[in-house]
Amino acid sequence: MGTNNIGDNLCSPYSYFKQRFPKARHLEFHLGEWERYRLYLKVKLSPILIKSKMLIIGGGGLLGLDLFADDLRFWTSAPFCPKVLWGAGHNAHNVLQVDQTNPSALHYDRMKKFDKIGIRDWGVGYNWVPCVSCVAPEFSQSPSEDAGIVAAMHYETRSSAAFIPELIGKSKEPVDVVFNDDAPEKFIGKLRSAKAVVTNSYHAAYWAILFGKRVAVVGGGSKVNLLKHRPVLASTDNWIQKLEEAELYPQALEECRDRNTDFCEEIIQSYL
Repeated sequence: MGTNNIGDNLCSPYSYFKQRFPKARHLEFHLGEWERYRLYLKVKLSPILIKSKMLIIGGGGLLGLDLFADDLRFWTSAPFCPKVLWGAGHNAHNVLQVDQTNPSALHYDRMKKFDKIGIRDWGVGYNWVPCVSCVAPEFSQSPSEDAGIVAAMHYETRSSAAFIPELIGKSKEPVDVVFNDDAPEKFIGKLRSAKAVVTNSYHAAYWAILFGKRVAVVGGGSKVNLLKHRPVLASTDNWIQKLEEAELYPQALEECRDRNTDFCEEIIQSYL
């Protein structure tokens, strides 16, 4: 099942590595929602889980939210097959501010249920495998700066009427606003053509960095603070100034893609 959030729709490892798992059954749905559908899947898929040779779960912000606890408890209950976590991460969800508290191992309480772990969060004591969306061909296209400054906003920001006017009002030049429930071509295209990006969306920050942009984050909960290639942390009052401090990471795209390719090969060598 789909979601409005572009990042959620582009973070499945199967979308990019299905040729390496030719006999795999692929199921895409978004944990924590659609209660009846989730119950239906659990009933339908329980016999399949018992016979599975391997289970891969990922990616997205599945960890640290009570919303997903029952789902993860079910998927990690498969008794006879190795369970792999690929590119998921912590998610103290808040689109209006950055959670700067580094989550402890207590926030990753399902980790012991996985046989192989690759999480997108950097520096928290687990094997780092960034979101697999970096493999998407869109990120191989050459960037430009034609769009000027881009505010790439989480769609939930629309419910706060004052947030965006307050944000873009700090800029002396025009700010192009896009939302992460826009068409993927529009959203990713604006990031690719931005001079710089201000955002409260995890994937907007991640993708803009992959395009080699300076990025300031003004919200996004715990997720944006756990990127290896870190954006600068800012507020609606100082993000213009903070952009000048933002680092560029020209190696980020290649590094993230290589890590996912290597992780895929590790899985195959270990379990298939």
